Parts: sequence; C-alpha cells; structure tokens
Amino acid sequence: MPFPSAEQQRVIDHRTLPLVVVAGPGSGKTRMLVERMIALLRDDPNRNVSFVTFTRTSRRDTERKLEKALGAETLALGGILVPRVGTLHATAKAILHRFAGLLGREPNFTILLDSKGEVDMLVREAIDDLGLDVGVHELRAALSEFRCSYSWPDGLGIKDDQCQEALDHFNRLLAFYSTFDFDGVVEAASELIDRAGVDLPALFLQVDEFQDLNPADQRFIELISRREGSEVVVVGDDAQSIYGFRHADLMGLHRLWADEAWAKATLSECFRLPSEVLSAALALVGQSKYLGSSLIARPDTTGRIATYQCTQPRYQDIAIARRILELRESITDENGDRLKYKDFMILVPSTNFIPGIVATLQDEHGIPVKQVFRPEIPDDAWSILLVLRMARYRDNLALRHWLERLEFDPDSIADIRREAMASEVTLFSKCESLEDPRIDELLGSLETVSSETSSTDRLARALSAVPGMSAHQQDLADLLEVIVGEEGTPESPVAWMQRIGERFGIAESESDISEDDRVLVSTLHSAKGLEAECVFISWMNAQYMPMTGRDMEEERRVLYVGMTRAKRVLGFAFHEKYDPVKKRRLREEAMSPFLRGISDHLDIQHITAASLM
Repeated sequence: MPFPSAEQQRVIDHRTLPLVVVAGPGSGKTRMLVERMIALLRDDPNRNVSFVTFTRTSRRDTERKLEKALGAETLALGGILVPRVGTLHATAKAILHRFAGLLGREPNFTILLDSKGEVDMLVREAIDDLGLDVGVHELRAALSEFRCSYSWPDGLGIKDDQCQEALDHFNRLLAFYSTFDFDGVVEAASELIDRAGVDLPALFLQVDEFQDLNPADQRFIELISRREGSEVVVVGDDAQSIYGFRHADLMGLHRLWADEAWAKATLSECFRLPSEVLSAALALVGQSKYLGSSLIARPDTTGRIATYQCTQPRYQDIAIARRILELRESITDENGDRLKYKDFMILVPSTNFIPGIVATLQDEHGIPVKQVFRPEIPDDAWSILLVLRMARYRDNLALRHWLERLEFDPDSIADIRREAMASEVTLFSKCESLEDPRIDELLGSLETVSSETSSTDRLARALSAVPGMSAHQQDLADLLEVIVGEEGTPESPVAWMQRIGERFGIAESESDISEDDRVLVSTLHSAKGLEAECVFISWMNAQYMPMTGRDMEEERRVLYVGMTRAKRVLGFAFHEKYDPVKKRRLREEAMSPFLRGISDHLDIQHITAASLM
C-alpha cells in the first residue's frame, strides 16, 4: 500500500491545535507518527519532539526508524528536555529532573523499585507511624487507585479521612527519602506543568495508545497540550482498551473527541490485517459502537479462520505445534524466505496455560519458545547501585536499606528515621550523630568507593570492603565487566549508576521480549502492541474467555486485540466439554461465547486422537 495515505498525510502535516486521532489496528499509526516526528525535527532539530510509547519493542523499533532517517546525533542531541522516544513515565521523570527544586526535591531523586520491595517498605512505614489497622497490600492498592483515578476504593476498612492521612504521610516519606513511586512521577510532573511561572519549553508530543492511560496520565497530557507553543497529537482506539485493572479510562478518548479545543482525525483504512481476520474482528466488536471500530472492511475472501475443536485439552497445543511446523515449510515472507520461529505467536487467556504449551512445543516438537519477561536487577548489581548512591549523593533511601545490612534491628531503624523526620534532618545526618562504629566504618568505605570508579578492578576491591556487602570481590568484578560491555569503563559514580540503570531497565516498568528466533507464548494482555505473521489463540473455552469475575466488554476487547496481532494467519483452539449425563462431548457449551458470536467466520476442524496420529 502506498504510504502515506491522504488520512495519514493530514496528521503528519497538522500543526498548532492539539489533535486526537482515532486509529484502529493495522492502520499504520506508528509509521505515521514517526514520519510526523521526522518532519518536525527536520524543520528544527532542537525541538523537544518525543514519541510516547508503552512497550520496549515499540520504543526500539521507533528509535531505529528515527536514527535511520535523521542520524544518531539528532536523537542524542544535548539540551533536549524529554527523551526522543520513551514511556509516559520517562517523559514525566525528565521534566521532574529539570524542575525538582520547585518541589523541594534534589535533581538526583530516585524512583522506588518495586521488585526490591521499596513501595511496600514505605507503605508499611506509613501504617506503623499512623497506627492504622489495614494491610500493606490493601493500603498500597488504595493509594495507587486514588492517585490514578482520583477516587478511593470501597471496602478498605478505614475511613476516608484516614485514607487521606495515609496519603499525606506516604508523600512525606517520599519527600524524606527524595524519591517518587511510579504513580507519583506523573502526579508531580502535572503539578509542575500546572504551576504559573514554570519556564517549561514547548513540547511536541506524539502519544500512542491514549485509551490505555489512567485519568491522572491523561490529565498530564492535556496539561501539556495547553502550554503555549506545545503541540500534542494523541492516537487511540477505544476498542483496544484492555487495562481497566490499571485504572485505564477509555472514556478519556471520547472526552477529547467531544472537546472543541481539539482537532479530530480518523484512520479508517486497515493495511495490515488479512480481510478474513479484519471481518471477524469487526464482527466481534461491531455491536459496541466503538470509535475505533470504524475501520473500512475490505471485501471478504472465501477464507475462514481455522478453529481447532479438540476432544482433549492438550490436543490444542499439539495441533498448534504441528501447524507451526507446516506453515514454516509452506509459506514464505515478503522477501521469499521461509518463515522464522519469531514470526509465530501463541496467545492464551491466563499465564496458567503457558507452561503446558512451552513443554509441548519445546520437548515434544523441538520448537524454541520465548516468553514476555520483566527485567529484574540482580542482587549484586542492586548492592552496587545502593553503595554508589550513598557514595555520590548521600542517598537516604539507600542508607535505609543498608542499615539492615549493618544489623540495625527494625525498631532501631524506625526510631532513627522518625527522629530524623521530626528534626527535619536527613537520615545521613541523623546516623552520623549517633557515633556508632558501624556507621563510621561505612562512611569511610564510601569515600574510598567514590574515588575508585575509573577502573572495574579498583571499584570491585572498594565495593567488597564496604561493611554489609555480601558479594565477593571477584564476583563484583565479573558483574562490573558485564555492565561495562564494549562501551568502556564509566569514570564517575553517576556514569556507573546510569549504566546499571540502562542495563537492567530500572527506570522502566513495562515488560520486554527478547528478539531471538523463538515462538512467543504470551497472555492476550501482554500481546498489546505486538504483531506476528501467524497468531494462534488457544484455550478459547467459555470458562476462560471471558474470565470469571472480569468485565465482559473488556474481555471482548482483549480478544479483539489478540486477533488483530495477526498479519497473515490467525487460528483458534478450544476443547470440548464432556457431559457425563448425556454421555457425549459438547461443542456449543464449551466454545467461548465470543467465538459463537463470530461462528460464520470460522472453519471449525475436529481434532481427535486419530487425526493426530
């Protein structure tokens, strides 16, 4: 298909007014936004032009396209306030670093690392300080919900005034430790943007997947759109809104669509999906009248979507594995080459089904498999980072962690921290006043670390001498070499911390997927933003899709997202339900009601033990 289309060109050329674009799957929105960025940067490379995305895969692809078109120098241009490509939180965090002083924070603030229990630690401190009768998990979820959606959940067990008191104290703890949690990053950046007199430069934002943002996130984007000189384009599809559990607000897209201050555009052509897949997907969501379901359906072919009706649950995995091997031999990609394993994707309603699929593909059919993963910083790298933060910034949160390693008991740590907060001094200053030999030894070793960062060997030796460090010197040296890679040894604590953060994705919350040649096995939710030549969706039984206790319409949208990942081939699988009274296997009762609703688009194939021989 020729690019850009007339609809896409209008978005690329649009200027001044904020613009909301409704764009369904396969409509070329990402390529369009990248082309818009290229045009803006060619006109003025010093502009704060940014693409706000939500997956590492999308970020990597976008960065490559921009670098190819503009060169690496433009992408890495110094003095730019926001990252050229990054998450919403990365954008908000960059703004906070520039103006942290206006909020009484140091520019070197940290972000709480959930995988290391930091969020729970501060929530527990708030509960203990206030004497609240509520669990850590419950209060944490309530604080997050309020800050994302501006409303408290029902049934928390404490009164609204106690909830507000807990929020206020949690914010005091964040300030004391000079840190933010992920929810607080956007909240604080919005506060800055909304202030009069803040000299925020004009921002040119391209925001993808607006329907997946929560109300606080959406407010952040809308505030930027009102700043003089800023230009904001948001793209969304309410039919693909699937993150209600994260407080995403699909109605935010509708509000912008009805707002006279926003220009509007629609991408109505689908370029990626096969006609039979597009027709089935639109039939699935068509009755709901979504803005994003206004795609123009091309004339349908005689093709139907292969759907495996299996007499046994495990036959689904076997049938899909065999089909993958067949397709690799029978069809080629656009270059005429045989399909690779990474051209295939298997999606399921729940992570519970993934181990069985992985075992069938790998162990029984020799098909390599990969999964979505969330990068986690190893314990030794975490230890290095804490020490560097203490050595360079006298970081109070890092010291709070390290007091446990110095064998201060929990009650003593709580008393020291409360006394420091009451006296309005830092945790470092309070600990120094204790004249405790453990603290004195720590401070001396931190001075050595700070002066020994230009060599991995010297840094490893200095780190191993820090009291409370559990890793051996050689292990630390080996890890530092891995972190350095081929880029050369960082020459300062700050550079080392940046390298560690980049290596282990510390400042990011989204999951990742390796780029090696393996079949991706994932939940339907985690497939958002991805695509593959061939997609199979299994365990499409009534008890699993929709999942019990979940919103029926959101589950329909989840399936819609999964279906529209397929560029060439889509397949379904489910297993029959055996009725012991009627002594027969049932199809209609077993099949997901969503599949029953689009049965005219399906080619149902009966899979039995005999057919798999």
